[in-house]
Amino acid sequence: GFIDGDLSKIQYGGANVSGFQIVDFDDPLVSKFDQRWEALEEKEYPGA
Repeated sequence: GFIDGDLSKIQYGGANVSGFQIVDFDDPLVSKFDQRWEALEEKEYPGA
């Protein structure tokens, strides 16, 4: 798995992929959050 790999090359400044590993997109709460996030007005919430 990912944890078993050699992390020395990304230890100091590599891509942060931990957020993708801890989010369960099948969870109804996460799905609802994602739907609300997509519905945000970008002019009011830049980057949303």
